[in-house]
Amino acid sequence: MALLKFKKHIAETYGIPNGVPPMKVASKIMRKIKESNPNMSPEEALKHAMKEFDSNSAKYKKDLQ
Repeated sequence: MALLKFKKHIAETYGIPNGVPPMKVASKIMRKIKESNPNMSPEEALKHAMKEFDSNSAKYKKDLQ
């Protein structure tokens, strides 16, 4: 559920359809957060992932291809 919410946030930020490309970006960021904090709850990981994405959205735009 958290990943789908995050994917929607990414799609809305970039103004693109909520499909596969935003899922790739969401998965990449969530994986990075969970690897560095394995005991973090999904809700807490979502907060950290959204913060990471919002701070570096230009960096992740290249991953949409």
